[in-house]
Amino acid sequence: MRQHLFHFWQVLVNVGVNYAALQSEQKFVQITNGICAYSIVGLLLQLPLFIPFLPESGPLLVICLISLVGMSLTFVFNFYGFLRAATLSMHAIATVTMATTAVLLGREGNVHFIHLSVLLAAAIAYPARWMKTIITVCVVSLSAFFFIEFSAPSWEPMLILPKEFYELFRITGISTFVAVIVSFSAFSQIVLRSTEKSLQAEKDKALASQRASEQLKDDTEILNGLLRSLNEDMNLNVVMAKVHRYVAEAFGLDWYILYGVSPDKRSLQMLLMHADDSVSEATRQKTARVKIPIDRGIGGHAHAIRTKKPLYVPNLKSPRIIKASAPEEIANAETYGLQSTVLLPLVLRNESVGLLNFSSRRKIVLSRNEITRLSIITEQIAGVIHSSRLFEEVRAEREKSEKLLLNILPQDVAVELKEKGYAEPVQFEAVSVLFTDFEGFTRIAEHMSPNELVKELDACFGQFDKVIERHRLEKLKTIGDSYMCAGGVPRPGPTHAIDCVLAAMEIRSFMMQMQEIKKSLGEPYWQLRIGIHSGPLVAGVIGEKKFAYDVWGDTVNTASRMESSGNPDKINISGATYDLIKEYFDCEYRGRVSAKNKGEIDMYFVIGLKSEYSRDPDCRVPNGKFWASVSDIGIPATVTA
Repeated sequence: MRQHLFHFWQVLVNVGVNYAALQSEQKFVQITNGICAYSIVGLLLQLPLFIPFLPESGPLLVICLISLVGMSLTFVFNFYGFLRAATLSMHAIATVTMATTAVLLGREGNVHFIHLSVLLAAAIAYPARWMKTIITVCVVSLSAFFFIEFSAPSWEPMLILPKEFYELFRITGISTFVAVIVSFSAFSQIVLRSTEKSLQAEKDKALASQRASEQLKDDTEILNGLLRSLNEDMNLNVVMAKVHRYVAEAFGLDWYILYGVSPDKRSLQMLLMHADDSVSEATRQKTARVKIPIDRGIGGHAHAIRTKKPLYVPNLKSPRIIKASAPEEIANAETYGLQSTVLLPLVLRNESVGLLNFSSRRKIVLSRNEITRLSIITEQIAGVIHSSRLFEEVRAEREKSEKLLLNILPQDVAVELKEKGYAEPVQFEAVSVLFTDFEGFTRIAEHMSPNELVKELDACFGQFDKVIERHRLEKLKTIGDSYMCAGGVPRPGPTHAIDCVLAAMEIRSFMMQMQEIKKSLGEPYWQLRIGIHSGPLVAGVIGEKKFAYDVWGDTVNTASRMESSGNPDKINISGATYDLIKEYFDCEYRGRVSAKNKGEIDMYFVIGLKSEYSRDPDCRVPNGKFWASVSDIGIPATVTA
């Protein structure tokens, strides 16, 4: 029964140590360190007791030495943080010491039980106040003492030693107990203060870590907001203005130059720059003209481009940095009085396409995390530059396409075609169609080379294009030496006939001047016939691969007959057109003239403007009265004489 109670008490001790260890690592360290310290004190006090009674006390001396070594190892394990090893060592020593000593010495050996109980109680009570600790120690000690006294009154020892040994053992046990209590009271306060300082340090460290985490979170949110805003704009100036504000506020880097790699990849060319107002425009222009070489392998810019990694230089005035820098870099630093710089390569698809140089006139200290944040910004800028270039290229190509489309189709028709994929044919009730044709073209062309012929036609038709554009006419097509345009399409207008006649008069004047020049040079010249007719027609786009805006109807055929039935250097119009322009132009009636497949048609030659509407003797240039009069029937007020 006594043996079972002994083992039961031993189990309770081990359970107590385990429970304390599970509370927290810090608590376990305090418990085991306390037990180890006081056990070492007790063992050192008892060690001399065994020497006079050798060799009989040899087994107890060995146990004492083993316990001393074990407790020391436990203390070392705790010191270096090996908590699992310390737990095993503590349990092993406690079990071996208590069991072996109790068996060897019987009832007297259980003094060790009292010692261990006292130490365990003190450790569990720690870090409470010293009074609570002493009370806990006393209660546990008394309970353990009475347990031993009443549970094992006749426990026979296995090891027989002189009676003096037991007396000394008991006295040493009591001395150890007193020493433990006294030393614990003093030591606990020292450990308590040390622990409080340690806990405060841990608390401060945790608080600092929390603040750093919150700051990092805020910085990340700001950075993400910047990156989102950069994606909203393709204008590099706007993007860099946003980046500069952020970098100046967050890092104190208030000066930057954005470089692009030259097409030959031998140097960096400045794209954008920001410096304070104290820098003159002449200095800025000088900096803009400087190219930073990257093909010689000298300097920070070349190094950053080659390695594709950021380069942070906290002190540009360091002799070592100056020695390794390119002359252009040294000149920039001296010109602007720069102290610190960070060079950030712009890498796109594993190729350096540029470099962003952030600098300051003050010495700036950047952490690795801050340089990483700057690198993230440059990755975005590289994408923006690439996107903006692509955007510009796409826009340029779009403008070319639209310009080409507008050269083929009227603007309204081109817009409809892009939006719908097709253009609806439109019926126009009042349109004037103009045809021109060169008299004797074939005869003269036979004596010209192909290049001369095309050049001559291009010069004439190019001038025709300018004339009809001024008079709001729509060019339809050219067929050989024939030129065709119309007024009132694709936008209807009440002055279509007047517009056609004014354009015809200007074209005739141009051709008459060309004749005079050719005559003076003794070269053959072309004479031009012009025909105009007004009436209804249908207009629309034909073709799928090669679009063409064209018109159909009897009006077109009749206009062609007006041209073929006319005379060189004359403007031949039909009776329908005459009725629309007769108020402003003098015309010569030709009578009813036979036209191919049309029978006889009333035709008129346009002589010129009525004198009251002309500002020149030749009656070719309209005056203010003319424009004021025709504006009432639809000519925009922006048209001037």
